[in-house]
Amino acid sequence: MTLSVAERKAREAAERLAILTFDECWLRYQRWKELFIAAGESIHTVDPRELSGDGNWRPSSEYMGTWLTDFEQLGRKVLGAVPTWEGRRRVWETFFVGGVEYRQAIRAVGVPAGTFDYWFAEIKRQVGREFVRVELLRHERATTKCAPAEGAARVAG
Repeated sequence: MTLSVAERKAREAAERLAILTFDECWLRYQRWKELFIAAGESIHTVDPRELSGDGNWRPSSEYMGTWLTDFEQLGRKVLGAVPTWEGRRRVWETFFVGGVEYRQAIRAVGVPAGTFDYWFAEIKRQVGREFVRVELLRHERATTKCAPAEGAARVAG
């Protein structure tokens, strides 16, 4: 079956979106997991009165923990759907979730570097598609918009 130019471009765009979404989610996962672990149970929602009034989104600790779990479980779900993907699941658990350094992860998974890299790219595509589908990057799901601090000067524009 031959795809039209428009269909091919749409598929390529969807694949790029999946990979970019995965990359952004993985960066967020790494940052938030580090914060969550470092703070233990003491992560608290930012009090808007303590902010400088930048109006940025701030995740609550509850949302952060839920999001981290969602990231891990969605990857497990996607990679668990194909019985022959045991190696990809090991890459997921070792490298992406476990945070093991790249070269150590290759040794831990026990495959050649080329196979590891192929699985790495396949994970990004497949899990990224699921992240797009469930809109994992949406801030509105459980975050709060921080209001400017009381008394902050309004800029006329």
